[in-house]
Amino acid sequence: MNVNKLFAKLNEKGVNDIEYRYASSSSFSCGVFRHELSNYSASTSTIINVDAVIDHKLAMVTTENTSNNNIDNVVNQLFEAAKYTTKAEGEIYKEKNKYRHYNHFNKELINVPHQKKIDYLFVIEEKLKALDKRIEEVEVGYEETFVQSLFQNSAGIRLKNKRNSYSFFASVVINDNNEKKTEFLVFTDNDFTKFNVDNFVKELYEKTIKKLNAVNIETKKYKAVFDPEVVDTLLDFYIGQLNAEAVLKNSSWFKDKLNTQVANKRVTILETPLKRDHDFIGADVQGVPCQNKVLIKKGVLLTYLHNLETARKFNVNPTGNAAIVASKIGIRPGPIHLKPGRLTREELITKVGNGVYITSLEGLHAGMNAQSGDFSLKAEGFVIKDGKLDRFINMMTVASNLFEIFNNVKAISQNIEYIKNGVYAPCIYIDNISVSV
Repeated sequence: MNVNKLFAKLNEKGVNDIEYRYASSSSFSCGVFRHELSNYSASTSTIINVDAVIDHKLAMVTTENTSNNNIDNVVNQLFEAAKYTTKAEGEIYKEKNKYRHYNHFNKELINVPHQKKIDYLFVIEEKLKALDKRIEEVEVGYEETFVQSLFQNSAGIRLKNKRNSYSFFASVVINDNNEKKTEFLVFTDNDFTKFNVDNFVKELYEKTIKKLNAVNIETKKYKAVFDPEVVDTLLDFYIGQLNAEAVLKNSSWFKDKLNTQVANKRVTILETPLKRDHDFIGADVQGVPCQNKVLIKKGVLLTYLHNLETARKFNVNPTGNAAIVASKIGIRPGPIHLKPGRLTREELITKVGNGVYITSLEGLHAGMNAQSGDFSLKAEGFVIKDGKLDRFINMMTVASNLFEIFNNVKAISQNIEYIKNGVYAPCIYIDNISVSV
């Protein structure tokens, strides 16, 4: 679709504030199970979003038809959408700014034959099976995505971006005298040469066998260390409470708490969209430049996350967090870092002495009370005994409060791991967690 022709057609109808977003993605995935190729798929998709301020309201149309013949239809749909749009004072971003750029596109990844990627899956399966006769099931998969996008608005802002990445993932079921345990591992990058089959297989196997010979523990309160995977899960919900739309709707725990102490002084949380890696974000979907910023500093809440609309209502600058959410302009956090502490993971565990090391929580978003932060969830983890990791815990449920957790952080480890969805997390030590079995 010719953007200039689209804008010209809307200009003829007296519409001068316009945004155009184009996103084209292609993906390839395959899987191996029981020595056979279990799935193989390749797909492409293209989405165009057009926003226009009509009668002071921001109307949006989404289409997959990229043809110039669809321009008139898009224009008509925008006017129709404006009739039913209830939000007033629509706007587009017009400020002239410098934008940071980072190319996270590896053309060599595209040149790696699909057959080579499939062959790797069979090798992973074979090596895992050969390691231990107790391994009774192995499932291996590969996914690859390539996305290119264009943002252009009537104020002269034009931004292009393209990126690609791949993931190998595998799950293992091990059976030791009818004690069955499952483990899962993912490796993600955009440089195919960085994937090492032997290292991947070794890490997954070692994670799996640690779960064998599980023990039962008492129902009581424990000192606990949360693995970075768990901290990631908690941060995802915690930072979601900074959404300014939720604050306006009185559904955020952080309402009326700007510049107040909301967490322990050990807690500093940063948003780093300009970090030069695969999570780099130069601008949000409204064309607002992204910026690295401190969200919570030594426990004090410094800012909410805004798009243009919420920023205007709060009389502040937009924060570069606008995103397409459920086919409309919403708000989403960028890459999040919990600032690490001084202790190693091992020193943190030694400091606990006796307690539990929590490695996963199940169903946080379903089991979390959004207003109070209370949750009770199935969890996995290990006993901490005499300052060292001991045996895997058979079954347990962890009950606590999300906001109390960040208020009661006793220590944070110096190691920081990239988990997923742009979250970088260390371990945290909490003094008092209710565990039931």
